Amino acid sequence: MFDIMSYAEKNHVEVDVRPGTKPVVWEFFLRDRSLDLVEFTQILDRELVRQHNVDAYLEERCDVMMGEILDARRNAKKAG
Repeated sequence: MFDIMSYAEKNHVEVDVRPGTKPVVWEFFLRDRSLDLVEFTQILDRELVRQHNVDAYLEERCDVMMGEILDARRNAKKAG
């Protein structure tokens, strides 16, 4: 699996990965405590079967969630 700890440190979020129940393989949570914001996604087994590089795919999915958190951070700065 991609380096979750580095990802969390680089993006200033908490990352929680939990095993799922079929067909869900993994559940990923990204938390920004300063905004009290959580982004969540489930990774299905059929998604992983089609991937050539599973690590890159998982990081890409986290990047999509991180994009939502970055947008919320920008909006909080504008409002504050």
